[in-house]
Amino acid sequence: GLRHLHGVFLVEIARDGRPIAPVAPTEVLLGGDVITFVGRVDDVIDLHRIRGLESAEARQIDQLASSGRAFHEAVVGPELVGTTLQEVGFRARYGAAVLAIHRAGQRIDAKLGQVRLHLGDTLLVLADPGFRARYRDGRDFLLVAPLRAIPPARGSKAPIVALIGVGFVVATGTGLLPILNAALLAAILVLASGALTVRQARDAIDLNIVVLIAAAFGLGAAVDVSGLGQAIADLIVGAMAPFGAIGALAAILIATMLLTELISNNAAAVLAFPVAVATAVATGSDPRPFVIAVTLGASLSFLTPIGYQTNMLVYGLGGYRFGDFSRLGAPINLVVLALSLVLIPIVFPL
Repeated sequence: GLRHLHGVFLVEIARDGRPIAPVAPTEVLLGGDVITFVGRVDDVIDLHRIRGLESAEARQIDQLASSGRAFHEAVVGPELVGTTLQEVGFRARYGAAVLAIHRAGQRIDAKLGQVRLHLGDTLLVLADPGFRARYRDGRDFLLVAPLRAIPPARGSKAPIVALIGVGFVVATGTGLLPILNAALLAAILVLASGALTVRQARDAIDLNIVVLIAAAFGLGAAVDVSGLGQAIADLIVGAMAPFGAIGALAAILIATMLLTELISNNAAAVLAFPVAVATAVATGSDPRPFVIAVTLGASLSFLTPIGYQTNMLVYGLGGYRFGDFSRLGAPINLVVLALSLVLIPIVFPL
């Protein structure tokens, strides 16, 4: 079955230093064969789950930090250009093992330790969870991004996690527990089962996002309670009076689109929500189409590189200018705006 895996292609078998490629379906595997696969990172990582296969880097991997291991993508920076992994002593210097090198989107099929690194080469690295924090701000790497995949331990905890997940859905769906209580209980059970370590659970929480969203809820409540939401709604209704409810809907959508370019989409939605509801009440409309406009507007982060995290990732590495996002994003926003003003009132009548 190794020749028909989803998203992964078997390239060759190396046996006693002799390559076998292409690999026939009748080829019998021997102990010690080194099998090379290519494919998407997440799918290649899934090979760790197949009984009888062991990573070719297992001996190096076992020497990494005992606190846990995680996959990272590291983009080569100026400090490493022109060197090889062997020359810089990569494993000892960074406490990490390089499993693959990609250049211009293609995997380099060679002895990794002898490959001359180019600016922008992407390394698939297996290291301890602190690797990103140590090297993300240095000159060695332009970017260090964690991959949301961890090589599974022997004896998978998948059935336990699946059971906890089903229990969470049943408990919240039947009203047995409030969703917050059920989520906390599920998290505790996952930790207690050993499916996650405390450190892995802690690293999975982005406190910056949590604080940002929490603060936005506070601001949203203040906009509602202070009457600012109603004041803004009255201003919008007055300005768009000649265009009626459709004009007010367009104003809410545009305002949310602009707001999401400055803060996170979650925070933009929270801040725009009370204004949208107040505007619907002021125009005598159903609030639902206005709420839909807020959810759409909060997702249209195309105008600036600071509008969304992925925009920032490609901004520096791709050599883009700030204006490139506005020049290409504005037409997308206008198309979505026009379609939304036509379709929202049809699906959710005003």
